Amino acid sequence: GAISRPNAWWPSQYFAFDESKVGAGASFHVVHEAPTGELDGYVTYSIEHNWDNGIPRNVLGIRELTTATAPARRALSQYVSGVDLVETIRTWNSPADEALRWMLRESRRLRVTRLHDQLWLRFVDVAAALASRTYALEGELVIEVEDAFRPGAGGRFRLAGGPDGAECRRTSAEPDLCCRAPELASMFLGGVRPRELARAGLVEEAVDGALARADAMFAVDPLPYSQTWF
Repeated sequence: GAISRPNAWWPSQYFAFDESKVGAGASFHVVHEAPTGELDGYVTYSIEHNWDNGIPRNVLGIRELTTATAPARRALSQYVSGVDLVETIRTWNSPADEALRWMLRESRRLRVTRLHDQLWLRFVDVAAALASRTYALEGELVIEVEDAFRPGAGGRFRLAGGPDGAECRRTSAEPDLCCRAPELASMFLGGVRPRELARAGLVEEAVDGALARADAMFAVDPLPYSQTWF
């Protein structure tokens, strides 16, 4: 899913975008058409022209690359990579699991210059939140949640979920995992594996095998990505 963009958003945000972030000059818009005839992606870019004693040092800045399918993303990435007289391609706000590195003939030419966060969650009702999503694998977990800001929102919760939905309610059973509310929110979105948080000392495995189960249940593909800033 993604945040919808009302008609008023485009002239005020998209077309008034600060082009200094990705280059300057006129914008170009290219769409991708699937074999079925449906439009399943587009890329908007501009070119910053820079010639050094007759040598092109032009920079292509991708303002936005949006696709509904992996083939469309590959095709549009290949298109911008083939624009004539361009030495460098810059993009911003790419997904954390962007596959572009593996499309390149020389993957070391790709540089990640900045990592930034976007969506933060604050659980008001832990049970309702955990029950609202699906899970990659059928399983059960008892999670003890510490909420320093709203202690009443914490507690122990039994989660039973899978690809078709989930149920979650408070319980007095012994926990499989223990964590704070912020770490649970990261697990919920799926962008960080519970095992990674455990290595950082932020999630405690109370029962052997619980981390592996949580990793499998909370996994998402693709990783969470908020393309529209808000």
